[in-house]
Amino acid sequence: MPAAGRWVNSVTAAYSTTSH
Repeated sequence: MPAAGRWVNSVTAAYSTTSH
């Protein structure tokens, strides 16, 4: 599911940005 991958990628990026 591409949508799931996009969602995970977005969440990962947001989490990384917030953590950093």
